[in-house]
Parts: sequence; structure tokens; C-alpha cells
Amino acid sequence: DGGLMVPINDNKLIINLISDLNISVILVISNYLGAINHMIMSYELLKKYNIKIHKIALSLLDKDDVTYVDPDEMIVSLRNFIDTDIKIMPRESKESIKTIATNKKAAWQEQIINLD
Repeated sequence: DGGLMVPINDNKLIINLISDLNISVILVISNYLGAINHMIMSYELLKKYNIKIHKIALSLLDKDDVTYVDPDEMIVSLRNFIDTDIKIMPRESKESIKTIATNKKAAWQEQIINLD
């Protein structure tokens, strides 16, 4: 897992690295129970560190996930606290990710073969 407060060594966190590199971020969150809290805390922390938020992406969970929260309701709640646009991203299924990876591997192998 990742996150802004994950240590990268004994003295620095991911947020320190982002700040040191002076880069903007894409904040990604899913529509799970507790995500509104996590999003607002991350958003406020980035503001405190003067880190620009390039975009916010909401990566959708399947509706049968036990922690599923309606994404539209979540966005309405977040709008009261966050002034950055939130884009919804459908999550790829594990099967489609596997297919994409297999196709990329095949294309890469074909490029190697055609180097002769």
C-alpha cells in the first residue's frame, strides 16, 4: 500500500519526497467506507505542505464489495470540503488487467524477435 505518510527511510515520508521534488500529485481514492475521512485528511495535509493537487481520481469498487459506498453520494459530501474536481475512473477487472499484461508481453517479445 501507499500513502502520503508512508516512511521511505528513517527520516522521510512520501509527502516529504513529493515536497522536496516540488511536484504536483494525482490523489486517488476508492469509494469504500472511511474514504471520505481519508480523502479530506490527505487533501488537508497536501495543502499544509503547499503541494499542488493536479487531479483527484475516484477509482470505483464493485457494488458487491462489502465496503462499497455510493460514489455520487461520496462526491456530494466531499464537495463541501474539497475544491478540486473529482474524476470517476472505472476499475479494470483482474481478468482484463491480465489480458492487457499478456498482450503487452507478447508485443514486447515480438519487438525483441524483430531486432535482427
